[in-house]
Amino acid sequence: MLNKVMIKFSANISLLFTEFEFLDRFNESNKLGFNAVEFQFPYEYDPHAIKRKLKQHHLSLSIFNSPPGNFKNGDRGLACLPERKKEFKETIDTAIEYAAIINGKNIHVMAGLCEKHDELILKKTYIENIKWACDRFQKNNLTLLIETINQRNIPNYFLSSTDLAIDLINIIDRSNLKLLFDIYHHQITRGDVTKYLEKYFSYIGHIQIAGIPNRNEPDDSEIDYSYVFKVLKNLNYNSWIGCEYNPKDDTVSGMKWMSNFNL
Repeated sequence: MLNKVMIKFSANISLLFTEFEFLDRFNESNKLGFNAVEFQFPYEYDPHAIKRKLKQHHLSLSIFNSPPGNFKNGDRGLACLPERKKEFKETIDTAIEYAAIINGKNIHVMAGLCEKHDELILKKTYIENIKWACDRFQKNNLTLLIETINQRNIPNYFLSSTDLAIDLINIIDRSNLKLLFDIYHHQITRGDVTKYLEKYFSYIGHIQIAGIPNRNEPDDSEIDYSYVFKVLKNLNYNSWIGCEYNPKDDTVSGMKWMSNFNL
């Protein structure tokens, strides 16, 4: 029997189509054939305007991020920081408010930087905060995603390996907690991508891709994405794959990478 699972791509419009204003990127995504988009931090935009753009261009929303704290001042999430628990809870409430308007169902919550506290305090705080956020999300029919980020891109990021993320998911033990498996970050940190996909497939709620090591188009990469996509089809992965990469030049000219894979 032929495998009928289709590979479905979501355009990450925080990195793609940056030649255009944010609210114009929905149209550009639609023009290039995307049926879904994702983005990082939409909070400087009216959620009703985002909702209109999604509807106008017939786009699904795959994921977005909760507020990370003060990103411009160096915050990369608050979940592991004991002195900012009150602010963390406020960011979760803000994300829920946006999700209700833009019909978001999957929200990535960043972990934060581990520069000021020992590992046990950070871990304890993270577990408490993510449990609380999962329970808040559950009441609103939302899934909370956690993503590991390599130390080259974000030094001192608390959630720095897939193994740690799996351990924490097991400890937190919430049905609406899933792993955002970013292949770019995992390959840099650990490697053995497809074996991890196979072993921890039941934990995965979303996948993102980029070329490695430079985070450009996926066809310019040290790993073979054709093989990765074949493995995902065999695993019956039928959710979105987020295109979260930095185009070498402009987004449109670089989009020829899709035709290089037998999908």
